[in-house]
Amino acid sequence: MKSITVLTPAYNRSQTLRRVYNSLVTQSDSDFIWIVVDDGSTDNTEDLIKRFQDENKIEIEYFKIPKGGQHKALQMGFSKASTKYLVKLDSDDALTNDAIETFKKAWDSIDHDNESGICNVAALSRSSGNQIVGKWRFPEGVDKIDSDWFEMVLKWNNHNDLSSCTKTEILKKIYPADYVFWHEDKTNIIDGVFFPRISRMCKTRYINKPLQIIYFDAPFSSLRSMNTYENKFWKVIIDNKYFLDENIDHFFWQPGYYIRLILKLSISVRICKVKLMELFVQIKRRFLKVLIILLLPFSDMLYLYFRFIRKQYWI
Repeated sequence: MKSITVLTPAYNRSQTLRRVYNSLVTQSDSDFIWIVVDDGSTDNTEDLIKRFQDENKIEIEYFKIPKGGQHKALQMGFSKASTKYLVKLDSDDALTNDAIETFKKAWDSIDHDNESGICNVAALSRSSGNQIVGKWRFPEGVDKIDSDWFEMVLKWNNHNDLSSCTKTEILKKIYPADYVFWHEDKTNIIDGVFFPRISRMCKTRYINKPLQIIYFDAPFSSLRSMNTYENKFWKVIIDNKYFLDENIDHFFWQPGYYIRLILKLSISVRICKVKLMELFVQIKRRFLKVLIILLLPFSDMLYLYFRFIRKQYWI
């Protein structure tokens, strides 16, 4: 059995999937399987993957589901994966040629050192122009950091785009096959919801090496199109509701970060005509409800300012 699953959710990305495939067939270590979950594509994605399978260069599994958004494709992929580890790779990006080998070495080192509590390895990403994606940098001379999402983001402001190799059993736990998000039919659910969930279960080893290549040339065709006015604000509602409700206990680590999310949530709720009581029914944490109420006057003023004065929202 292979050690790693590379999971790619795809929707109408036949123009860029060849790039993903090429980066996989040239890996220095072939101990992986590529799972492609097609989120109801209407282009020739299925035929393209079948051609890749016929080439028999790497092991490929293909699943097609009714269009439901990237989070549903990920959910399917997590449930189908049978390897010990899993790497999510977007349908318009690529891995460096030594990515699988480097991830495996990192896990070998963790096991050899008898490190406890680590279930995720995260590496840097670079652009096609060989620039690190994101502003955060490792301290001089440091090649790895064992930490978690809360410390890295809320204390060290590490908002870099990372590539992660996670224990598959953890992913199945944080997003089981029968899990349903509130209003998930209206938007994708971003990784920002999943990584804090991982951090509540285990630590992450951050390694000072780019293993993913981010491209910016793909035509915009996200799995749940976000270029419409309504979807844009539904995404803020769902993302922020889940993140805040699950992680408000870290509020005092960086209050400004949380206040901005709450203000954006309140403004988006108003724009999408979601009743406050409907939102509160979905929220479990009393402290978050109190903060939303306390900040309502400010969110109302911001809503009016952006609607009638700037006539453009900052979300």
